[in-house]
Amino acid sequence: MTDRRIMLIGATGCGKSSLAVVLNRYAEHLSGKEKSTEVSPVPHRQDVWYSRYTLDVPGGYFENPWMYNHLISLAQNNASHVLFVVSRSQRSFAGAPGLADVFGCPVSGVITHSDVQPENEEFCQKQLRRYGVPEPFFNVSVKKGFGVSALIGHLLEAGTVKKD
Repeated sequence: MTDRRIMLIGATGCGKSSLAVVLNRYAEHLSGKEKSTEVSPVPHRQDVWYSRYTLDVPGGYFENPWMYNHLISLAQNNASHVLFVVSRSQRSFAGAPGLADVFGCPVSGVITHSDVQPENEEFCQKQLRRYGVPEPFFNVSVKKGFGVSALIGHLLEAGTVKKD
């Protein structure tokens, strides 16, 4: 049996990979396996990226309806929690209404780039509701470091991230 991971899905450029890096580093810190605090650039990928604690899914899977069966399969076989990620810096819809309802594991919503364009906050919340993601939604700025602790607290409470 494989270890289940936190699966991050959302449109291209919404900050999934950067958030995955932060979540992985935090989980490594909790487990005492932290190797480095050095920040490295996050490459853009066309394939699913499996790390020890997260599953980073390319935006194309979320943006194209013919890929939804792959999203569902990935979540069913590998995810302990699904994070729907939307960005305040983007103002476009991607993904199907009610998509969150098909996952058999806990689902949460994250609004990234929360340090920019506060006028898009309501739009982002509307997007997450459209996907069927339950509140609360977590505002995060990976760049400035705020909101991450609230999200991690939620994941700990849900049993998604475990202290070794």
